[in-house]
Amino acid sequence: MIGFYGALPEAMRAFRTRYPEIVIELAEMNSPTLERALSAGDIDLGILHPPITAPELAIRTRPSQRLKLALPASHRLADRETVTVLDLDGEPFLIAPRIVGPSIYDRVIALFRSHGISPRIVQEVTPMTTLTGLVAAGVGMGFVTDGIATVARPGVVFRPVLPEPPDLPIAAAWRLPDLSSPAARFLDIVAVHTSQSSRPATR
Repeated sequence: MIGFYGALPEAMRAFRTRYPEIVIELAEMNSPTLERALSAGDIDLGILHPPITAPELAIRTRPSQRLKLALPASHRLADRETVTVLDLDGEPFLIAPRIVGPSIYDRVIALFRSHGISPRIVQEVTPMTTLTGLVAAGVGMGFVTDGIATVARPGVVFRPVLPEPPDLPIAAAWRLPDLSSPAARFLDIVAVHTSQSSRPATR
């Protein structure tokens, strides 16, 4: 299972309280690596960024996550309550490689281009926790999820951007035909902590 921010800490605590006999091991992977691990049967459940391509996997969508801009606390834009896309023209930008998330990558680039600018990408980086570390080091700025933005990081501030960047889609995924009983119980508890929309499981 991929580690993620937001509802996970609360869901983990509730699950361990209710099912102390079940051991959950968390691992952080990018979505393509996670998809391969699920297909191979190495893990039972993953939280990833759709779309996925493996026909042997089923998904259940979760609420998308909004993106905020992480920028160095010493940056000239850090004192603003809101940053505009045009403010980012020429600024050093950090982004996950397109191979990790082609859909969100293309939509972020399209956001810049819709305003007549191209992002000055200085480094491609994943995961977002590493991106925030590079922001703290002054390497550049980049988008992170609301969940990551709730975790204080010395030297980093998080600001909303207007127009809003695209939401990051989230889904739970597992290998067909059936979700394991522990994984199903875990998803039930996650659903208590976050609203959840679904689509048919089979693909």
